[in-house]
Amino acid sequence: MQTNLQITYADKTTKEVATTPADIVALERTFEISIARLGSDFKMTHLYFLAWSVEHRTNATDLEFDPWLATIEGVDSETPKAQKG
Repeated sequence: MQTNLQITYADKTTKEVATTPADIVALERTFEISIARLGSDFKMTHLYFLAWSVEHRTNATDLEFDPWLATIEGVDSETPKAQKG
C-alpha cells in the first residue's frame, strides 16, 4: 500500500514523497498499530511519522523524528488530480 504525501517545510517549500512497505512497517512497529486501524484511530503523528520515515529512509534528512518536526509546517495526503479529457 503506497501513500503519496506532500510535505510543507517551515520555509514554505513543498515536496511530494511516496511511502513504501518499509515506511508502513516502521509506523506499525513504532506505534504498535495496524495500518488498517488508522482510519478509526488516526493521529496526525502517524502522518508526520510516515513523511519523516520516507525522508529518513531516503537520506533526505539525518534528523531524528522530533527535531525534524520543527522543520515542517505540515504534511497532507495527496489526492489524485482530476484528469482533463
